[in-house]
Amino acid sequence: MALRVGLIGLGIMGSAYAAHLIDAGFVTSAFDIDAAALERFRKRGGTAASSPREVAANSDVIIVALASVKAI
Repeated sequence: MALRVGLIGLGIMGSAYAAHLIDAGFVTSAFDIDAAALERFRKRGGTAASSPREVAANSDVIIVALASVKAI
């Protein structure tokens, strides 16, 4: 069974993590408040989630890539 990885935040770092994970063959889902970032992620091969809760429900591991504590 493939490890399912979830990402919260698809900014500079999160989108780079996502690209490498997808390219390595991991099942990858993510959430971001920016719809355009989610669409780029989806086009790359990831599954866009509607909330952080959905990411958590569908992931074995979660990576949080947010710019500040305030963003959390």
